[in-house]
Amino acid sequence: MAAWAIVAAATGLVAAPVGMLPAAKPTLNNLPPVGTIGLDVLLRAQGYEVVPLVNGRRSGWVYVKAQVEGRPTLLMVDSGGSANGLDPEWVHSIIPHVVGVRPAADGRQPAFTITSSLTQFHPKLRVGDLVVPKLPFSYLPPNGPMRLPNDRVAECVGLLGAPFLRYYSALIDYSTNRLYLLDPAKQEPALRGNWEGVEVDMNGGRTPIGPDDRPRLVITSASGVYTSPGHKWEFAVRFNRSATPKQMDWVLDTGAVVPLLYKLDGDALTVTGYLFQNGPDPKRRPTKLSGGRGDPNSAVTFRRVKPKP
Repeated sequence: MAAWAIVAAATGLVAAPVGMLPAAKPTLNNLPPVGTIGLDVLLRAQGYEVVPLVNGRRSGWVYVKAQVEGRPTLLMVDSGGSANGLDPEWVHSIIPHVVGVRPAADGRQPAFTITSSLTQFHPKLRVGDLVVPKLPFSYLPPNGPMRLPNDRVAECVGLLGAPFLRYYSALIDYSTNRLYLLDPAKQEPALRGNWEGVEVDMNGGRTPIGPDDRPRLVITSASGVYTSPGHKWEFAVRFNRSATPKQMDWVLDTGAVVPLLYKLDGDALTVTGYLFQNGPDPKRRPTKLSGGRGDPNSAVTFRRVKPKP
């Protein structure tokens, strides 16, 4: 029996086929070492991608090789960080007109002044082989920890915190210096494309949507845009195909998560959530695909917009 199957059966993460389980109950003596072959094979079987980590020589911090706006650099993996962050001086050097940061007038250090700590921006980012969708970044304090040479990692210009790690369901294996990332966009490639809302199920009744009022939905590899009269939301998208009904989350630029249900039937896509009337509601996920009587959720049926011949 393959080692990964024993680990899978023990952890419950992967269901082993009937007849493959060993006669004796797995013990610590016959399980492969966690963090080596067993864990690596198990996570790869689940669809996780592996990004090597770079160890700090003194601090114990860990980094990943990344590209920000096409520039190679290192980013710290901050499992306790509440936000993604970049050094403002470095940001200004590659995006001269970025909002929220400006050179100090008198030339004193710090050379750049953050004009708004609430400013968020969405740089183009690649980590390993993953092209990261639009996730929000904030500015780090000038001359902060990222700029200290504790680890002799002068090219580290920022950190990846909770928004990045949560989006990719990240797992860090310190024993092998590996970061495991599960790309949610690869779980439902059939949803990619342009969609037009044609019908809404709300308060127990179905109503066609007129041509002038139809919402539009565009889903790319890992992000999307929803537009309707008076509303526009840009978001990163992730899926949970194992749930019943299937679940889809929209991660907005503000960091809010909009929990939805969805059903794909050929060129028809039903999306249910508490968002289609007064804006997104990140507080709750509906329990059924239809819009129930007395329930404020709406189920919108979208039709795929096919290119004209």
